[in-house]
Formats: sequence, structure tokens, C-alpha cells
Amino acid sequence: MRARTPRTAHLAASIALVAVVAVAPLGAQGTLEDYRRASAINQRLAGLTVDIAQTPTWIGPTRFWYRKSVKGGNQFVMVDAPTGEKRAPFDHARLAAALTSAATPRGAYTATTLPFTEFALVNNDAAVEVDANGSRWRCTR
Repeated sequence: MRARTPRTAHLAASIALVAVVAVAPLGAQGTLEDYRRASAINQRLAGLTVDIAQTPTWIGPTRFWYRKSVKGGNQFVMVDAPTGEKRAPFDHARLAAALTSAATPRGAYTATTLPFTEFALVNNDAAVEVDANGSRWRCTR
């Protein structure tokens, strides 16, 4: 039997590495059932965490809003950056009632199950606009 030189050992290791790397991506792709299971897990766990904030959206240079998880759904919070004051950007329950009335029979909404993830304040903050149920809605605050 012939002894391996450092050069042949290096060549053999390189070939083995290439073979492993070439095969690895083939097994990394999930099946449709894998994705369905992952989605089901996300849906089951979604309501178990609270106070998880999403990415903030700035309104001008000094204010921003964000959506955070709360028990039973989500809530929007507006922040005045210089003072740190936090408040609701609109009346969640009132807006839920208005959208429920307008959207019937599509569904009933609560203050924590509003059917949108973004909003815009308009008319010098006198109204809020949202996209929900395939329509654009404007409600006074």
C-alpha cells in the first residue's frame, strides 16, 4: 500500500468537501407539507406573546407609531419622540365598531382584531385612513 503525501491527502479532502457541499442544498428545500406545518405553528403561537412591537412608522420628524401584540390580538401606539409620551393614535373600539358595521357580513372586529396593519393620519390628525376588506376607509378620530 502506498503512503499518502500531504498533497494527495489535501486533494482527497478537497474532493470530499466539494461532494458534501454539492449535495447539501438538495436536502435543504422543504416540502409543501413542511411549509404547512410551519405556518400552523406560527398561527398557534401568534397569540401567546404580548408587547412585541413591530417596526415603527415615522410621522414627520418627531412622532412615530407602531403596532404591538397584546392579549387577543394587536394594538397601535403613537409616540411623541421628544417627550416619550405614548397614546393610542385613534379609538380602537370605536373604529372596530364602525368597520364591523360597514363590513357586515364579512366579520366582526374588536379593538384588538382590527383588519389592517397600517394606517395614515389625515386632515391634520383629525381622521384616520385604513385599507380594510378591499376598500379604503376614512374615520374621524
